[in-house]
Amino acid sequence: MSLKATCFLSLGIFVLSQGAFGQGINVQLECKKQDCICGEPVLLRTVVSNVSGKDFKSQIGRYGLGPEFGFTLYVAEADGEFEDFLTPWPKKRLGISKPPLQYELFRDRHSLPGDISAGQKADRVDMLIVPKPGEYRLKAVLKERDGTVYASEPIRLRVLPLEEKEDSVSRLGKQDFVISLGFSIYYYHYVERAWGDAQAAKRFKEVAPLIMEQYKDSVFREYVVYAEAMAQCRAPQSDSDVAAERGKELAQQFIKEYPRSWLLPDIYRKLFWVYIQQKDKDGAGEVRKRALEVAPNASVLRHVKQANVDELLRQKEAQPGLRMNGR
Repeated sequence: MSLKATCFLSLGIFVLSQGAFGQGINVQLECKKQDCICGEPVLLRTVVSNVSGKDFKSQIGRYGLGPEFGFTLYVAEADGEFEDFLTPWPKKRLGISKPPLQYELFRDRHSLPGDISAGQKADRVDMLIVPKPGEYRLKAVLKERDGTVYASEPIRLRVLPLEEKEDSVSRLGKQDFVISLGFSIYYYHYVERAWGDAQAAKRFKEVAPLIMEQYKDSVFREYVVYAEAMAQCRAPQSDSDVAAERGKELAQQFIKEYPRSWLLPDIYRKLFWVYIQQKDKDGAGEVRKRALEVAPNASVLRHVKQANVDELLRQKEAQPGLRMNGR
C-alpha cells in the first residue's frame, strides 16, 4: 500500500528525494527501486523529521493512513496531475478496481505519531501493488486540521510488464498470477491473513513453499518468506503451538537473510508478542532490544517500545487463556 520511486539503486546505495519543509517539519519519501515488475510488492518509507528546534504537537494526534487521518499518498501518471491515492476514483487510473488500501484504515499499526520532539524522527513503511504497467510519480503528504500541509518531493516509479523484466516466478503463472500473488502478500502485510477469495489464499499456500525453496532468485521471495512468517506468528494458542514455532523459525530465517529489509520492524513486532504469549521473558527482551537497534524510529514498533514486559507476563500468569498479540 505504498508507492515508491525516484530512488536510483546503484551498488546498494540509493538517492533519497529531498522532503519539503513546512513549519520545521521535513517529510521524505524513500524507495530502493527505480522500477519493478507489475504486481511486485513495492515498499515505500516515509520519514518525518522535526528540524524546527522545538517540540511538534499535531492537532490530529496521530497520522494514520487516509485523508481523514492526516496522512496520505498522492499519485500521478507520468507527468499528469497529482490526485489523492486514497480517494475512490484515481484508482481507476492505476487499473485498480478494488482499493488495495481499504483494510488498512481499520487498524493502521504504521501510523505516524502526532507529537515529535525536537530533533527526532518517525517513519512508516507502506506497501503498494500496482497491477497496471506505466510511469508514476508519488509523494507523501501530512495534513493538519488547520490546513497546514507538509509534503515530500515527488519520486518516480516505473512498472514493467512481467515479460519485460522476467522473474523466475513467471514459471508458475502469467501476469495475472503475479498480480494475484502480490495482493496476497499485501494483505498479509496489513491484516496478517489472506483476504479475498478462498481459492486465491489456497493458491498462495501452494506456491509459497516453491518460491521459498526453488525460486530463491525471485524478487518475490523476500515478501513470501515475510508473509508466511507473519501468518504463522499469529498469537499462539499454547506454549507449544506448532504454527507459532514454525513462525518463529521463519521470522529468524527472514532476519538472517534480509538484515536490511524495511519489513524487519513488522517481523520483530510479531516475534515480540509471540514470546510474550509464550511467557518467555528473555526472548521478548532480546527481540525488543534488537528491534529498537535496527529500527528505532519505526512507528509500527511503538507498542513494543512502550510495553512493560513484567506487567504483561503477570497478566498472562493471572489469565492463562489471555491472548497477547499487541496491535
